[in-house]
Amino acid sequence: MISRELLAKANPKKRRLRSFLLGSFKKFISEEQQHAQRKKRGGGEAPLPLHMIGAEVRYQRAPADNPNPEVLFERNWANVILQGALDRVRAEERGQGKVFARLQEFLAWNSADTSVESAAQELSMSTGAIRVAIHRLRLRFRHRLEEDIAQTVSSPDELQAEVRHLIRAVSGASNA
Repeated sequence: MISRELLAKANPKKRRLRSFLLGSFKKFISEEQQHAQRKKRGGGEAPLPLHMIGAEVRYQRAPADNPNPEVLFERNWANVILQGALDRVRAEERGQGKVFARLQEFLAWNSADTSVESAAQELSMSTGAIRVAIHRLRLRFRHRLEEDIAQTVSSPDELQAEVRHLIRAVSGASNA
């Protein structure tokens, strides 16, 4: 109190000295608790690797029709999350690299102009088997995506809200 010259700030016309001292003490304790709980330089968490390889390519692919930095950031964030989930599913596909490479095009955000019939012919599989494989791939991808997002939120409600936000960011819809 002396070093901050708090007594000089006390106004006897506004309140009692006791109330002033109590309020000052509570504020001091609160600030000390916040300082003690403050995490510095990551707070013991492992650093999040930011893979900058390909960042320039992603920037160049950004749509020129909407140069809003917030929209570009959201889209890039969404693409990094989606690519991470895709990489995890790819790593699980032991010995099925050719099938995975062809079927990953059927994931909604990563789609190309392709048909189930052409994929079936290329992979020498029936269209029914391709449809089942696509369904299973989409389920695994969604599960990995939700696992990745769940690490950044604190409740299942927040998880679903974050998934919806990701979908809006990828689709280019308004985030309002």
